Amino acid sequence: MVTTSSVVEYLAAEHRDSLVALLESDKGTIRVTDRPIPFGIVVVTRPELYVVVGLYDDRNQLCALVTTDAPAVLDWALAAYADYRDDASPVAVDDLPDA
Repeated sequence: MVTTSSVVEYLAAEHRDSLVALLESDKGTIRVTDRPIPFGIVVVTRPELYVVVGLYDDRNQLCALVTTDAPAVLDWALAAYADYRDDASPVAVDDLPDA
């Protein structure tokens, strides 16, 4: 997952045990970016490959969800995720703000 520091701060404050469990497992990683994230991307690989794109309004409220397996959108989503991921820093348990 690539997200902003404010989301990690919220998760650390409200769901610390679950966040620590995730960070200590091999089930996923969290990376933090300083870049604004104007959309959400979920890539689903089972049973078939498809993508869900969340779009936000100017108040950062979810206003639309698009689900598709269109090759052009899949290519865009995977490239966008890779771009944000490669530019973001990994989060470790030691990086979490104090409770």
